[in-house]
Amino acid sequence: MLEEVTIHDLGVVKRATIPLGPGFTAVTGETGAGKTMVVTALQLLAGGRSDASRVRSGADRARVEARVRVPVQGTVSARVTELGGETEPLSAAEAEVILSRTVAASGRSRAWVGGATVPVRALADLGAQLVTVHGQSDQLRLRSPAAQREALDSYAGPEAAELLSRCRAEWEAAVQARDRVDRIGRADADRAEQEQRDRLELAELERIAPDPTEYDALTRTVAALQHREEIAEALAEVSRLLNGDEHGSGARDQLEGARAAAEGLRAYGSEFAALADQLAELGFGMEDVVTALGGARESQEPVGPEALEQAADRLAALDGLRRRYGDLSAAVARMRELRDEIDDLASSDERLAEARDAAREAAARLQTTCAALHRLRLEAGTRLETALEAELASLAMPTAHLQVRVTESEPSGNGGDVVEFLLSPHPGASAAPLAKAASGGELSRIMLALELNLAVRAPELCFVFDEVDSGVGGAVALEIGRRLQRLGTRVQVVAVTHLPQVAAFADRQISVVKRTDADVTASDVRVLDSVERVHEIARMLSGLADSETALAHARELLQTAAPGAPTRGD
Repeated sequence: MLEEVTIHDLGVVKRATIPLGPGFTAVTGETGAGKTMVVTALQLLAGGRSDASRVRSGADRARVEARVRVPVQGTVSARVTELGGETEPLSAAEAEVILSRTVAASGRSRAWVGGATVPVRALADLGAQLVTVHGQSDQLRLRSPAAQREALDSYAGPEAAELLSRCRAEWEAAVQARDRVDRIGRADADRAEQEQRDRLELAELERIAPDPTEYDALTRTVAALQHREEIAEALAEVSRLLNGDEHGSGARDQLEGARAAAEGLRAYGSEFAALADQLAELGFGMEDVVTALGGARESQEPVGPEALEQAADRLAALDGLRRRYGDLSAAVARMRELRDEIDDLASSDERLAEARDAAREAAARLQTTCAALHRLRLEAGTRLETALEAELASLAMPTAHLQVRVTESEPSGNGGDVVEFLLSPHPGASAAPLAKAASGGELSRIMLALELNLAVRAPELCFVFDEVDSGVGGAVALEIGRRLQRLGTRVQVVAVTHLPQVAAFADRQISVVKRTDADVTASDVRVLDSVERVHEIARMLSGLADSETALAHARELLQTAAPGAPTRGD
């Protein structure tokens, strides 16, 4: 459950801390005040796409943060730990985790989970287990068969999710099997031509025999061979300075002389003995240096020009492979791929027959899984039709008939069905797809009816609605408010609304007010107390927050919406 959301420099909101809680929270305010920023903040925390234009003017970045209460033994806590984050224990059963997201004015976005920096994708995966956001774009998306299929599968529950997962895996296996049959079954001429090209490419790769680990060492070898004279001269100079020459002693002899002189002082105190010991240690180190120098000079024995030529040719060949394949590891992988392709292209009729058998088996497995998913969708569709019609009847669509049509189609990763919601708004009207039959207000009500039924299967989610009541009013708005209130008894609900009839049913109401001081415009976000709430509902009803008539109407509306109050007709 989301306990608190903090917003910094997002849109017109400079800073706001929004306490949330169980049940239904309504977010209200004048048009343009910034109500949608609350939804935007939750979308960002759920891993939604960042938009630099949402950063408040003059600010470097926008930041949103949420305190979330989660079960100690739940999947969310486990995932937080896996990501390197920490949870704060609240009790033996519950803990708190902090989610945070920033969006820079430059467009860069960063995310944190439990104090640990994580990829935005990880935040999105975690957020999907905590928050689901529905806006007007989601209502429009509900017109598409893909969204309708996803809604039906969600309603069908874990068994559908498991079958769908199998479908996707088996679809990929079937596609790969068909591709292999196509590759093996090419016409002989094409196959021979392709095989010849593959063999030439493989021969070139095998001739070079690239080793991904040799490139850097070979680069150094070529550089050393190209500068052998400078290296030899430098090593000779080092040897002269260490060992001396006919003109004088080197550092080695001078160090030995210094050590011998210090030895004579050993008897005069511990500090002199320590000095002699240190000089002796330097002497041992000097001998190691002389030994290493000897090895280095031996390695510089004269070699013929062919050594450099061979190393340079090898490096050029590797550079050619790097340019062609990207890197040497990719070239090695291409060698393996070519060998497999050549085996397939040169295969016998038996290999082709085996590939076809494997493809048929993969297709049969996919067909079996699709058939099981089809039966489950048909059964779930019948139940969903009944459940939705019951809800729609309470949402002023008593004569509407919603049909969930599941039609078998070609198998795919999403199963072998086309799912379509058909609506008949009133008796005598032909059933038609939602995209054609549903108005904006009807689509809002269908979306809400769906969520009321889907929420049963996801009690841990916070459901966020951005103007789900768009296009409705009057008695329908009352019923939407009542349904959101009822949904709030099972899950956490946050709804941005412009309708007083909906806001009245909320357990708490948050007001977003735009204020302009000098040339700076900002929005305040605060939870209303009972008196303030009456005035806000009055403003929503009439535009006059202090009108006695509107205030009386607001009090009546809040009393009607109070939990346990009788509905009209009771």
